[in-house]
Amino acid sequence: MVLVVARFDLPDRTLWIAERPTAIEWVGGSVISAHGGLVVKEPPRRTIELDGSESMQITIVGDPMNLRLGTTSGAMPAAMFVEVALWSSGADWDTRETLIQDARATSVSQSIGDGGSMTLTITRDLVRESLQVGEDYTIRDTYKGTLAVGTGAAYYNQGAHDKMWPIALGRCFGVPLIRWQRANATDWALVTGHHLPQSDLVVYNDGQELAAASRYTATPHNTTVASSTNEIKRQASYIIGTDGTGSLSTGASWENEDGTKSNYTTDLTTNLVHGGAVNGRGEVIIGGGMILEHCLLSSGLPVDWDVMAPTLAQLQAWDLGVYIDGRAEWMAIIRERLMPVLPLREHQSDSGIWYSYHVPWERTPRGTLTEGADLHFTGAISWDMEIVNAVVMRFAYRYGLGDYSETVTVGPDQSALCAASASSHAYGLRPGSPLSSTVLQNRNAAIRAGLILAQANALPRRTFSAMVSNLWSSLRPGDTVSVDSTSLGGVGILCQVMETPRRTWPGEVIFQTVPRTQQATPLP
Repeated sequence: MVLVVARFDLPDRTLWIAERPTAIEWVGGSVISAHGGLVVKEPPRRTIELDGSESMQITIVGDPMNLRLGTTSGAMPAAMFVEVALWSSGADWDTRETLIQDARATSVSQSIGDGGSMTLTITRDLVRESLQVGEDYTIRDTYKGTLAVGTGAAYYNQGAHDKMWPIALGRCFGVPLIRWQRANATDWALVTGHHLPQSDLVVYNDGQELAAASRYTATPHNTTVASSTNEIKRQASYIIGTDGTGSLSTGASWENEDGTKSNYTTDLTTNLVHGGAVNGRGEVIIGGGMILEHCLLSSGLPVDWDVMAPTLAQLQAWDLGVYIDGRAEWMAIIRERLMPVLPLREHQSDSGIWYSYHVPWERTPRGTLTEGADLHFTGAISWDMEIVNAVVMRFAYRYGLGDYSETVTVGPDQSALCAASASSHAYGLRPGSPLSSTVLQNRNAAIRAGLILAQANALPRRTFSAMVSNLWSSLRPGDTVSVDSTSLGGVGILCQVMETPRRTWPGEVIFQTVPRTQQATPLP
């Protein structure tokens, strides 16, 4: 018998509540007594919210006052961490299937008294648990680093610029250069807070990329900078004002720190077309797969690398750029910058977080599942009738100027968009769904993202859950299958796997239908 068990870590004790009173065997043979009173109509479902949190609701009946022991005025404990798991009666507790863990619980409704009840919302915010990138430049002891080139007082005063040392992942365009220090006829500019490949950069003045007179080339120099106040050392890449082909003193330079302009102009930028940071294998981070890998490694969260390997390989074909010039959580960078324009879905396994890649028309179906033999429906079939058959994508964000330099519209006019074309005939041409992205830097990547978004949302979709036999235990989110089903009303219905069981098969799998007109392959 499989029971749902909730473990509450209170400030002064651990409380166990299950669907019925039971004894749970812990490692080493010790036994834990679990109170009854957890009401479960079906296994609790964990959902990923738009704000980046996981959530689940559970209800306790009978005597929910157990949760108030040791508190004042019957108030809920301020600190209460919860784990909810599926546990096979009589088995060791370590064999449980964890549904959500290390999560906070808050009371959302209650009815205290004999036979009363309490409904709790269990939430876990992975973004808050994620490590941060960037520095707090508001601290009193600001960083002042000495540049190990030239003569005189050449330094970068972080407090004067009020900026962190920037990080570039992938190919970034319109990256602002930060004035380091002016010394007589020579200037230095900070490009990144890490090393760069020593290939010429094209430096633009005021973003006028086509005006030859307002640009010049410079070779980045890599160095280690030592702080003059706390002796902290860090990497940096900088350029020198005089480069042989031109000079910053002729107009391609910065404002003075006091706001005056002495042979200086504003908005000096460059394009990091050769990539930015280097990963632990000594490779320059280029491509979406390497960028996502770097963000996850830096987040400090557990990651299921084995199951996510195919996603990283598929994502590597995406030419992206992420520029970071302020404090942020690594998970927020993934969810707020990468996921809105990439075909990724987030999942949790026993080993950690991972992402699946969802472009159904680029995959060969794994095989055919037949209703009644391979799968059995466990709930109602829901329709998603929100139709989007055109996408207006703003891209090529110029960080130095704070604007998007290009826009592309993807919709029924593209010959490859069979689904969008059929959608416009059936439902009319819908207004283009606007979307802006700072990570899409070139037209090909923007068109590809627009194609996938338009294809995926151009026609109605059906979502359903079904118990699938253990013969299909190798299914993973992102896989496509052909389904023969009277409930769906046909044979050979193309479906994509959205979610699979955490541990045991047979288990509940969530599918979404793929309209048959979506057969075209997006252009690279």
